[in-house]
Amino acid sequence: MHSRSACIFVLCGLLPFVLGTSLSGPEQTFFNLPDPAQTREHLQYYTSSPHLAGSQRDYETAVYTHDKFVEYGLSDVVIHTQHVVANFPLQRELELRKADGTVLFTAGLYEPPLVEDPYDPAEDPTFNMFSGSGTVTNRIVYANYGSLDDFNYLKNNGVDLKGALVLTRYGPTYRGIKAFLAEQFGAAGLLIYSDPQQDGFDAGGVEHPVYPEGKWRPELSVQRGCLVYWQYCPGSPSQERMGLCLGEEFADASPAGNLYPTIPVLPISWGDAYPILQDIANNPNGLAAPSTWQGGLNFTYKAGPSVNQVYLNVQMNTTNTTIWTVTGTFRGQSSNEAVLVGNHRDAWGKGGSDPSSGTSILLEIIRSLECSLILPDGFLRGIFTSAAGMERNMELWVRPLGAEDNEVFLKDTLMAYLNVDIGACGPLLNIRGTPNLLNVIKDVASQIPDPSDSTKKLTDFWTNDQLVVLGSGSDFVPFIDFLGVPSVDFYYSSSPGANEVYHSIYDSFAWMDQFGDPGYIKSVALARLIGILAIRFADDIVIPLNFSNYAGQLQTYLTTIQQQVATGLPGTYDYSPLQNAITQFKTAAAAIDGEAACVRSSGSATGCTSDLNELNRRLQIAERSFLINSKTNSSDGLPKRNWHKHVVQAAGILDGYGAQIFPGIAQGIVDNNPALIQQQIGRAADTILNVVEASYSRRIQEMSKL
Repeated sequence: MHSRSACIFVLCGLLPFVLGTSLSGPEQTFFNLPDPAQTREHLQYYTSSPHLAGSQRDYETAVYTHDKFVEYGLSDVVIHTQHVVANFPLQRELELRKADGTVLFTAGLYEPPLVEDPYDPAEDPTFNMFSGSGTVTNRIVYANYGSLDDFNYLKNNGVDLKGALVLTRYGPTYRGIKAFLAEQFGAAGLLIYSDPQQDGFDAGGVEHPVYPEGKWRPELSVQRGCLVYWQYCPGSPSQERMGLCLGEEFADASPAGNLYPTIPVLPISWGDAYPILQDIANNPNGLAAPSTWQGGLNFTYKAGPSVNQVYLNVQMNTTNTTIWTVTGTFRGQSSNEAVLVGNHRDAWGKGGSDPSSGTSILLEIIRSLECSLILPDGFLRGIFTSAAGMERNMELWVRPLGAEDNEVFLKDTLMAYLNVDIGACGPLLNIRGTPNLLNVIKDVASQIPDPSDSTKKLTDFWTNDQLVVLGSGSDFVPFIDFLGVPSVDFYYSSSPGANEVYHSIYDSFAWMDQFGDPGYIKSVALARLIGILAIRFADDIVIPLNFSNYAGQLQTYLTTIQQQVATGLPGTYDYSPLQNAITQFKTAAAAIDGEAACVRSSGSATGCTSDLNELNRRLQIAERSFLINSKTNSSDGLPKRNWHKHVVQAAGILDGYGAQIFPGIAQGIVDNNPALIQQQIGRAADTILNVVEASYSRRIQEMSKL
């Protein structure tokens, strides 16, 4: 158990704020406890060397996390072990050659160690996990961001990609989508580079100093990362998951029936891409590139193909590896209600901002929560914590076999999932989540002073008045898309989604100390926000979810998807069933929110609701009913991606990171299938009516069995 004297020492050392009465006693106590020095100490440990998932160093971070969980008073602390499929490089070669084989340029394919960031490049090679193996020698074509529109531009202008190499730049789509589309269009190999226009010296068209003089990506920095087709199937991409994720009908929806590419894919720096791009630009007969394809280098980009040939050799070893997820619990008086606060611990390098700033914040939340437990019996409900051993494998929580195996337990227990991945790497607060969390987040954020200006609150620096819709990119995916748990993700950045040294060796302790979060004041602000939210879920008389805002957002989403269909696949569609369902949902949301508001105002269920426990249960399970299979308990999911169950939102199937609202309807646009659009309008309507029904007591027993 953590020492209470240590709690008092930290409290006294921080010159505590005195806040208004809207925070409860435990919340007021918690507010003054997160300590920037403690956060920095944790970060320094995690970032002392690279800790890729499955590595010995990653295991050491699991042990450290376990020991801190125990020290900070958590119960049931366990390191869960699981064997997963992984993929590591054996060979990586890249050359620019004349037709006779003369080598014009050899890529370095590594990030130089710096005085600020010493490391052994052999310990952390630059690669894309789940690249295919292969050797290709051919001319290369530039395809901008590698989006569907980009590849169609090449096709429509007579560029044959069959057997060719393709060069794309990072952003804004997920790297796995770039590989997926490159293979679909016939490419034999893919290079992905970081253009200085996105996160280097020319970001936003303004000149910036690069690391170590500034925070921006330097010339030889490389963005590592995974290529698994998350849009189909988060988690370990084993063949055993094919049927679960895609369904037998769509088992061939990705190339060769795999969940990752079969062609060789390699990430490179702009320094290594420069001579290749210049060679493409030097072809007088090459296809011109649109102005939107121009990057930050000092010549006019062309689509190509190149004058000379590119030789690419990537050999990968696909194997089983071990990962370790650490979990613990603050037990509540109720055994079937809990909020989960989580983070993934593994990193693509040293993990300064991603994810170790989040892991350090998680530890500081836990330490401060233990100090806030002033009642001998703890909070009304439990607080679960997890530091996962592989991103988007958060479904490993509680037992090492996965969320699919824990579906009943997790659906029965969780009220919400609070995610912190990249914690702090800039001045702007970004929050994305399900609409039923907006009110409680706004209320708590409005109580917390901004760390840079104590005259303002966190809400003054929030980049969006509404919660951004969840897509993909972090550990919330299984909780919202598979389990139907209200979920939210928090991070600070320079702009939404920005991290200047993302997945680079330079995302380090030194970078965080100087540029990411000097003084660790943003980390403390996030710890306060997330920790107080956890307390509110654990100790409020009524679970703090609100569905009236959800109803308003559904109406907005309907307008948006109608516009997308009208643009993407015009036709005559009947949206009235979906509109009627949303109208009924508005009525049900107002009713259940009214019950909850009455209880909060009076402090008692008397005169407000017939049964407080039943009201909380209805609030807890309502989000589950947005799952396609919520009423039938079938294995059905979204078209062509069976694992994803949420009818309102999912990652864009041709985007990967960003969200697609009403994804089943949107699939009809992608497939050029008007009948599917109409069918999915009906399915969305039926599913929302399930939520209406779940808002009333007659579905409690039925939903509890899911």
